Amino acid sequence: AKLLYTGWHPVARVDVVDTPAARYAPGLSLRFRGDIPKQLGVTVDGEGLMPLTKRSTSENLGFIDYLPQSLPYSVLKPEKVLIVNPRGGFSVMVALHHGVENVHVVETNPLLVEIVKNNFSSFTGGLYRDPRVTTWSGGVRSFLAGNNQRYDLIELPMSESSAASATGVHGLVESYLYTVEAFQEYFGHLSERGALVVTRWLLPPPREEARLVSLAVTALEKMGVKHPDSHIAVIRSWGTVTILVKREKLSQEELDRIRFFCLSNGFDLVFLPGMREDEANRYNVFPEPIYHRLVKQLLDSEARNRLYNNYLFSIGPVTDDKPFFFHFFRWDKLLETYRSMGDKWQPFLEGGYLVPVILVQATIISIILLVLPLRGKLGPARGVVKAVVPFFVFIGSGYMLTEVVLIQKFMLFLGGPVYSVSIILTSMLISSGFGSLFSSGLSTTGKTLRVALLVVAGLILIYSQVLTLVTNQLLGEPLALRGTVAALLIAPLGFAMGIPFPLTIRRIGKTTPELVPWAWSSNACASVSSSVLAILLALIIGYTKVLFVGVVAYLLATTITKTKTFGET
Repeated sequence: AKLLYTGWHPVARVDVVDTPAARYAPGLSLRFRGDIPKQLGVTVDGEGLMPLTKRSTSENLGFIDYLPQSLPYSVLKPEKVLIVNPRGGFSVMVALHHGVENVHVVETNPLLVEIVKNNFSSFTGGLYRDPRVTTWSGGVRSFLAGNNQRYDLIELPMSESSAASATGVHGLVESYLYTVEAFQEYFGHLSERGALVVTRWLLPPPREEARLVSLAVTALEKMGVKHPDSHIAVIRSWGTVTILVKREKLSQEELDRIRFFCLSNGFDLVFLPGMREDEANRYNVFPEPIYHRLVKQLLDSEARNRLYNNYLFSIGPVTDDKPFFFHFFRWDKLLETYRSMGDKWQPFLEGGYLVPVILVQATIISIILLVLPLRGKLGPARGVVKAVVPFFVFIGSGYMLTEVVLIQKFMLFLGGPVYSVSIILTSMLISSGFGSLFSSGLSTTGKTLRVALLVVAGLILIYSQVLTLVTNQLLGEPLALRGTVAALLIAPLGFAMGIPFPLTIRRIGKTTPELVPWAWSSNACASVSSSVLAILLALIIGYTKVLFVGVVAYLLATTITKTKTFGET
């Protein structure tokens, strides 16, 4: 392989390489007998090799007609298309090949637009300079919130390699592209005859494919659609699954076109309204029509809930409050999962299983470094320690649980983790610093401390209920305005959260100064463990309820200040 380009941006690093491994035509029909044009490989942060495809008058792009991605163009004949995160522009090339006159491209990483538009424009045949193509850099949810345009087709193409999907390395990655609220937003921007199309890698036993159907069904039902099964079509090739969801019911003519498209290319029907089971599993054959049966259960309201409870993986719909689309593993199915993976342990390196291990590791190390040295060291202060250490553990945990959740929740509003971490963390640290400075003028009485803790708990509770309502109203505004609003929103809470720690340090410093190092240490240990705990809890109960846990931590700290032992500090 030869490195042709490296670009850096706060969002990610992008590399372009000339490598024989760059051969990308996902799900290409086995009936295709021609050649695929030369392709270069594009990686983001060193992973997920995606293609830049050579486009010129001398190149034959006929292979595109044999791709599952061509399904919506054969069936719907769209005139206006929105494509989300096409990376090297492969899906844009597909749209133009089928004669679409108006293609909008939303790409999270500006460098991915830059390389297609400028650095490799001649190689891609001026793909992003084509007058039919309009590009926009940022989050698609922000883009949609900021305009009222309607599309005949919204496409979510694959943006990672099959290897990355198969290993489950994205299990802890938040994806606000694949949530119930996101699907409702997509459907709300479709024309009357429009459709949402999502293509994913075929990875039996079914996980991503099943969750996509559950998302579509749930979003349609929330929008008042009584028979979602009349709006959904699913096909598969040897390596991909494509799900098409129409805003209105699929017509008989469209169903006939889907059948003809699959027949011509040797693709399998997975689900169509009114489809018989013997129509499935004809070309790329499994021992049983597992995909067809699974989708039918997902489209039946009674069977769906049983499936969610009994299925090997977690495949229920995910929301903005718990946006872990790629997290499928269930602890109660651990042994069954191990057997289904061919008695291999490697899939369990997926983050969902590693988080509890890391939490236990951090907790054990904290006990070794903090609790054990306390034994027999403090003499008369032993009783006070029993109040001081838990107090600082609770306020450290409460602070970190809240901080981590706020960073996660602002990812959607700010368009990604880089902006969220930098803006929220900066705002919290600066405002907490001012809170700490302000605390120097407060008395160190138990009453003052309790008021400070109750104010923090109350603010967290208010933020948990109001924050999303505020940010959703401003989601379509420019990034600079959203960043400013985020910093200002966080400041009052950060200010209040900066008061209890220094106030209590001053208090114990006057009476039992030998406990100050232990106060700092216990707070630090709790902060480390709670940063992991926040993610583990979010996987189980969602971000909003993790904030409730933070409230409980501050309330427990408040309770400790009322004890006789703490009063001795």
